[in-house]
Amino acid sequence: MAPSVSFSGCAFMYPYHLGVANYIAEHFDVSDLRSAGASGGFTGAVTLAADVTEEEHWECLQTAKELWASRLLGPFLIQTKEWMAPYYHVLLKHESALLVRLPPASLSSPTTKGGRQLVA
Repeated sequence: MAPSVSFSGCAFMYPYHLGVANYIAEHFDVSDLRSAGASGGFTGAVTLAADVTEEEHWECLQTAKELWASRLLGPFLIQTKEWMAPYYHVLLKHESALLVRLPPASLSSPTTKGGRQLVA
């Protein structure tokens, strides 16, 4: 069974997740590691899964900061697609690494028990 690590969702733990992910990447063999992350925890997971660097995360945060500055509530009550937008170019850059590390079942469309497609 492959080792795994997961990162909980919490934007305030973003720096902590990155620190933990970087420590794991620097001190352990992550070639067979499975990682998962929810919401803000995706940053730690993608760091381990695709070798996204601290510099790339920093650039994405600066772009996000500009987006948030234009909103009345800043980063609060933001939709997921708006939060992810600064990361699109980084994820595309690391797409091949992500596809190699993803389990085959994760590449299929999610369906309900009745077989209806959940994602268009």
